[in-house]
Amino acid sequence: MRGLRWGATFVLGVSVFALTGCAGYKIVKLEEYEELRRAERLNTTQQGIISDLTHHNEQLQLEIKSLKGRLTDKEAYIASVEEELARLRTELTPSAGTETVPQLPGFDVGLEPEGLGIGVGSDVLFDTGKATLKPEGRAALDRIVPILTGDKYGSRKIRIAGFTDSVWTGRNRQFASNFDLSGARALSVLNYLEEKGIAPARLHFSGYGEYQLVTSPDGSENKTKSRRVKVIILYDWATRVAEQVPADVTPQ
Repeated sequence: MRGLRWGATFVLGVSVFALTGCAGYKIVKLEEYEELRRAERLNTTQQGIISDLTHHNEQLQLEIKSLKGRLTDKEAYIASVEEELARLRTELTPSAGTETVPQLPGFDVGLEPEGLGIGVGSDVLFDTGKATLKPEGRAALDRIVPILTGDKYGSRKIRIAGFTDSVWTGRNRQFASNFDLSGARALSVLNYLEEKGIAPARLHFSGYGEYQLVTSPDGSENKTKSRRVKVIILYDWATRVAEQVPADVTPQ
């Protein structure tokens, strides 16, 4: 047994000599050799982990750079949108000394998921339960027409959306439901815009009835604001590319 152990020690010593490149011969105990091999394997593993972490860090730095660029693009886009909304609100506000358009609640300019929306209160446009435009309603729409026919939006498609409050209109013999009333009001606005020279191919309408109510902060329905018609200037892909709208911007 003693001779066998010395033989193993000799072989290990030769192996260590070959691995380490030592000029001299050294007898290494089995435990020391195994510890050396464990250290080498640990070092190899750690080098692999360091390499992976370095690569991961490089990828993260590239992602951070990309996110910063996207953030800059989004901030620039939002700033341009806010500037455009402010311009439209100014354009839709009657100038001092001119005949004012009743504001009940008036124009509501903002972004919709599919485009730029200009909302007009139904109380401005129609009598209660009716879908025939009032004179002041036509006057209000007349202020929108130049925007729809101007250079910036003159080629865009337009959707007119009608909405009501939650009051049931079934007692009105003319309309069986709020859906009917909201759709009829949107159609009346569409017909008027067509009369003002907007191409029919650009126009379509929809009625939402009482199913997209406007609520107050406490959650209660705001009936006045719920009764509305929105003229929405739709985006299209060509427009989005031309305006360089960031693809991941979701208008609120």
